[in-house]
Amino acid sequence: MATKKTKRRGPASLFHDKIRKPVSLTLTPAHHRRVLSNRQRLGISRADLIGLLIEKYADTVTKTYPDAYKRLRDSVEALGGTLEHRKRNAPRGGTWILTLGRKCLPMQSEQSERYPTLDACYRLKDGIVVSHTWNDHTDEINPSGLVELFRLLASTEDSGTQ
Repeated sequence: MATKKTKRRGPASLFHDKIRKPVSLTLTPAHHRRVLSNRQRLGISRADLIGLLIEKYADTVTKTYPDAYKRLRDSVEALGGTLEHRKRNAPRGGTWILTLGRKCLPMQSEQSERYPTLDACYRLKDGIVVSHTWNDHTDEINPSGLVELFRLLASTEDSGTQ
């Protein structure tokens, strides 16, 4: 199937030299509402909103653990860093990589769903004495775990990127 460049109609497109290829998206009603709301908020087309989402998240998105360490990931992002899970070419369970400024801290799993350094950043659920997976923790941040995580990050060599 041949592709063709799209012609601009209406407001200028965010993505110049777009190539039109058929794409089918099946969204929930809540997703449709969010797309519409954010299109209107940003004053851009549906295609440009989806393009922005792809630009920002395509290389880091994972369907395996969408909620794992979410509060910590959001907090690190608010500080200008990232906490990303990478599974490709990594040992069982993959590796979480914390990057902040010029510092980078990789954290490999001990077993599936067990990353002790990250797990320590959350309080244990009532009745659980020893953590076995991230499912043993609440969504409440444990300050002493955060202190240890950032101490480990601070002790790493600069990665040379910013």
